[in-house]
Amino acid sequence: MKILPVRLLIVSVALMQFLIGCSGGSSSPTPNSQNPPTTPPVSGGSSGVAVDPYISGAIFYEDLNNNGVWDATEQVSTVSGINGKFTFNNTLTSGSTIIMKNYSSGAALHNGAPFYGKLKRKVDSSGELISSPSTTLLANGMTGQEIISLLTEAGLAGVTEADLTADPMSGIDTLSASAVTEANLKKIKSAMMIYAFMAIENGISRSGYDLRYADFDAGRRAHLRKMVILINTSLDPALFVRINNNISATAVQIGQALPLVTAGDVVRGAVAISDAVIKRTLDSRPLYNYDPSADPQLTVWCEKIGPQFYFLRNKDNTVISTGMNMGLLNSMLITSAATFRTYTTFYIDDTGAVKGR
Repeated sequence: MKILPVRLLIVSVALMQFLIGCSGGSSSPTPNSQNPPTTPPVSGGSSGVAVDPYISGAIFYEDLNNNGVWDATEQVSTVSGINGKFTFNNTLTSGSTIIMKNYSSGAALHNGAPFYGKLKRKVDSSGELISSPSTTLLANGMTGQEIISLLTEAGLAGVTEADLTADPMSGIDTLSASAVTEANLKKIKSAMMIYAFMAIENGISRSGYDLRYADFDAGRRAHLRKMVILINTSLDPALFVRINNNISATAVQIGQALPLVTAGDVVRGAVAISDAVIKRTLDSRPLYNYDPSADPQLTVWCEKIGPQFYFLRNKDNTVISTGMNMGLLNSMLITSAATFRTYTTFYIDDTGAVKGR
């Protein structure tokens, strides 16, 4: 009879030690391949934004060992939404790289058209990680000053190191087209120019998204200058004002105020133009023979396609609908109002015509 209490005491002590051990260990995560305990994680670094402009349908992976390919043990993000935002379940690890996983599938979209850019971003403690063409060059090992020197030499001045990791579309969708300045556009200009250049290089060498500073020889630097001409033409502040004034003039005919023409409307037109130039350059023989400054259709595209994105964004607006139904917008629309309402985006076909789909 005296043995029983001793056994109970032993069991009780063992149980208490077990419970204390469990309680003490609950604050330490179980080691796993997605969050190695030896590397300190970035505080709050678990979300990002894919942008050129905002890219939907993109999936990123965290390249923990920086080997440039996805390993089955590496975590994958959610699919990016219409605002380009995506998240990871686990906190990202400082020094790793997030890389767009499905860039070659055509599932990712910018402007409603397939986006094939292999975007990258080095993980740091800056919070929400902007993943853009500029951050891709940085992730490849280029310094901010090296990128800026290339941009400046090509004819795009005023970009700062802070601009390279910032959201190039920030504020663009609420900015009046009539008030646009070069300062407002420098980030989106640099991002779009870098993407156009890398996309063409990738179409030629399959290594366009892995370029380093040493890869920019005289030929590539000359091609950068062509891309700056393209972007400076399609994102000229004077163009924004002309498009705004042309659309505003229709308000007089309709007799009611129209919605604000934003910088974002014109930027989306410039993206469609850039996609067309990428294709024309890759189709040219010899390669690199295409020169946007010598293409008479470029200025026509600039005046024509920006307004289509404005009317598309506002096609359910009652004033716009009135103008369409009255036929007062026919000179600006690429098709009839009924057909226009079925479109979700616009592009430039191989003949140079602006088309909707």
